[in-house]
Amino acid sequence: MSVPGIPVEVQTGFLLETRAERDMLAQAPAEMRPFLEAQMKMAMEMKICDLLTRLFKSDHEQAMTVIKNTGG
Repeated sequence: MSVPGIPVEVQTGFLLETRAERDMLAQAPAEMRPFLEAQMKMAMEMKICDLLTRLFKSDHEQAMTVIKNTGG
């Protein structure tokens, strides 16, 4: 997944699997691995979506504060 405008470092941080996730995948039965990988990818996408939502909300609140302070 590549989201334009998000620094590569942030994307990489979300894409890296933790040691616990790698261990869990290694120990999982072969038929469960695709499901677990899909679940981890979904969790990563939800984290990115949450990050974007919080960033946009913060930007909106800052802009509204400026507008209110200028009497708009």
